Amino acid sequence: MKLSEFKNTNTNTTKEEIKSKNDKEKVKTEQTQKSIEELYDTYKNMNSSELLTQLKKQVENQKKDGSFNFDNLTSSLNQIMPFLNEEQKNNLMTILNQIK
Repeated sequence: MKLSEFKNTNTNTTKEEIKSKNDKEKVKTEQTQKSIEELYDTYKNMNSSELLTQLKKQVENQKKDGSFNFDNLTSSLNQIMPFLNEEQKNNLMTILNQIK
């Protein structure tokens, strides 16, 4: 095999691999979008009390299966705090204290 043939073969494989990876990422993005839309549809008509009840159930389930991490949650919330007004911050802190 000539070096030029090797290069072409290698390039074709790389292009195919890149296309395959891009296709997989596109499918993953579409699945994520669908999941977000389904979650939105599930919760869109709930009032704040119902939403809080659902949140508490999710936290309880995560605590039971060991996947709840309060420190990670707090860290994530601290990143969005600068973008919230005082009322939103207070509401978030109240919720955070309820699920601790």
